[in-house]
Amino acid sequence: MKLGVDGAIPIPPDDAGKNEVIAALVANVQAMIKADRKITALKQLQGHIWKTGFQNGELEGMVFEDVPEALERWHATGRKVYIYSSGSRLAQRLSFGKTKFGDLRKYLCGFFDTMVGNKRETRSYVEISESVGVDHPSEVL
Repeated sequence: MKLGVDGAIPIPPDDAGKNEVIAALVANVQAMIKADRKITALKQLQGHIWKTGFQNGELEGMVFEDVPEALERWHATGRKVYIYSSGSRLAQRLSFGKTKFGDLRKYLCGFFDTMVGNKRETRSYVEISESVGVDHPSEVL
């Protein structure tokens, strides 16, 4: 690659055929998934794909056995629980909406994804704490 981006798949020129462009696009998406790239557009695409799988009953969100009980307990005591994931908000809602324990979204107050920033950036957590309305970031667990 001229730009030297590891794993990048060249996209064919404008005059290439439809099938060639589709094949390159699929290869590019597969390469980004394999590299576990945390790109918002990729995560949004994955969310749309997952939506079909969840609607068709082919996918089910997986949580550890103790999660439903913990969520219910925190909810009962007034503790607000939010999810922050590199997966899109849609994917998060789908995952927590259909588990072997049922729909767990009733225990959750909201979802955050890479639109607030990368998980390794301090600013992302500041943005989340401001969004949920806490006075001090130390109030967030």
